[in-house]
Amino acid sequence: MIYVDRLVPYPHLHRRTGHLHWCHLLADSRDELHDFAARLGVERRRFQEHEVKWHYDIPEVLRARACALGATTLDLRAVAALLRARRAATGLVLPAGPVLPAGSGLPVGSGLPAGSGT
Repeated sequence: MIYVDRLVPYPHLHRRTGHLHWCHLLADSRDELHDFAARLGVERRRFQEHEVKWHYDIPEVLRARACALGATTLDLRAVAALLRARRAATGLVLPAGPVLPAGSGLPVGSGLPAGSGT
């Protein structure tokens, strides 16, 4: 399955990217995530590789398109559960702390599809 989480404002990126609100695009598998991101027109170089927090950052306009294409909206608790499941599947033991630390996954640069406001 494909998922999106809540939109978060990043005012410091608005001037550079043309987008104020961003979210994470997540999935049950990397292949599924890459395929869906490609359908949205998001370049592969935008992928953020992490042990269990792998995702794409997408702006509000692409979040709406992702939802229209069938992505499921997750709240913060559901995202945390997804990440715990990924962690369990890999056998990783991570230090205690927030699952999504403040400032993680800030979208940078370009790489968004044409017509997405960049």
